[in-house]
Amino acid sequence: MNKPSLISRLMIIIGVRIMKSIYSINSGEGNKMYCLYHTFDDYRSYGVFQKTHHVRNLSTNFQKAITKAKNLFEEIKGENSKLIIGNEWELEAITKDGTTEKKVEPVIVEKTEPKIQFPSSQKVGNVDETKTFTLGVTESFTFKGNFGKTLLTKFVDANHNEFISFSQANFMWNLKQGDTVYCTAKVKKHQYDYDENNNLIWQTHLGNIKGVN
Repeated sequence: MNKPSLISRLMIIIGVRIMKSIYSINSGEGNKMYCLYHTFDDYRSYGVFQKTHHVRNLSTNFQKAITKAKNLFEEIKGENSKLIIGNEWELEAITKDGTTEKKVEPVIVEKTEPKIQFPSSQKVGNVDETKTFTLGVTESFTFKGNFGKTLLTKFVDANHNEFISFSQANFMWNLKQGDTVYCTAKVKKHQYDYDENNNLIWQTHLGNIKGVN
């Protein structure tokens, strides 16, 4: 059996399943059209935020809306995603202005206060110090830098401290969100940033990363 990733273990410890991802049929503004919404837990090193995003307007016919929702769900679902379809309810009629129907606006809900508050990210290690780390990958992407294609990887440790690396080591290119990395790395610098609530947090920049079996 595979061991759960560091991020998964962090979420298990606090009693929340990582990457909660629920798709559901609801209605837009004014209850005039069935729409598909996505509610999920957005993990940050300083807390877990619940967000709900409008995916797409579906139909004014409930059965057609269900069919469209199921097809969309199969295209975009993640590993832990669920589609919830409730009972049908009656919509308000869409009024028309000449030959143009009024636009149905989606209802977007985002909770600005975290469901769970984590300790703020702190500095880890001393500059130029080489340490051994167990890190969970929170983000990995490339961008065009001064020297061509550049890889940026973000991590978090078991104490919710944030790490950043621009390492181009071969194994780094294969990492994805949720992976656990056992490595040695050199602390290059500490840089401050601010979280969503404007609280000061520290990010530790790592270099010379080498994987440890």
